[in-house]
Amino acid sequence: GMGSYRGGYYGGGWQGTFQQFRPQLIALMANIAQQSIGEDALVEQFTARVQRTPGSREAQQDLIAILQIYNRVPEALKVSETLLARYPKDPELLQQVALFHQSEQALDRAIPLLERLAEAQPKQRNQALQSLVPLYFQNKQEDKALALVDQLLQESPKELSTVWAMGSFLQQQGKRDRARSVYTNALSLDPNMRGNLLNQLALLELQDGRPEVARTLYLELLTTPPP
Repeated sequence: GMGSYRGGYYGGGWQGTFQQFRPQLIALMANIAQQSIGEDALVEQFTARVQRTPGSREAQQDLIAILQIYNRVPEALKVSETLLARYPKDPELLQQVALFHQSEQALDRAIPLLERLAEAQPKQRNQALQSLVPLYFQNKQEDKALALVDQLLQESPKELSTVWAMGSFLQQQGKRDRARSVYTNALSLDPNMRGNLLNQLALLELQDGRPEVARTLYLELLTTPPP
């Protein structure tokens, strides 16, 4: 099977290991199949490969990749859930299955997986919790979403990516007062970002019908010397 090309690709423009260009190769095969044997036939080939090598995670992931390219989410979800049952703490699988559930609007099933990811993988914790905020909101768990926003900002008050993610989320939800305090608290964090934060604060003032306050902020923005 395709797994025999381990060392690298000979005779093409690809550099690096097979693992790195595997996704491109699968996308290429998917594309070629649409012009020749057809989508269904290629999916059948990849499914047969999974059946021949039931223990092979690689074969299953390749099948998931093909199904994803063809936008066959329910089928991809089924295969990835089988894999997840075998590797219940795998961060990539937890994320992947959660995303499939999300795209199927099954938030009740996506949320526990991201909660599990946050618990199981300290490195992915912040990212997983940030992904949970909008999901809680969409799932009519507003209190939980807002409590998590506060928790994330308390845990990493100096992390500007968290400040931006949470601030813009609050803005989108119309929670302008909370967004304002998030941006205001971050003003002293990074002189390079101060201008962007002042700009956001001015926009909030305009949205709240306070053009005079916005004007003062814009003036400050113009007169602040660069760092």
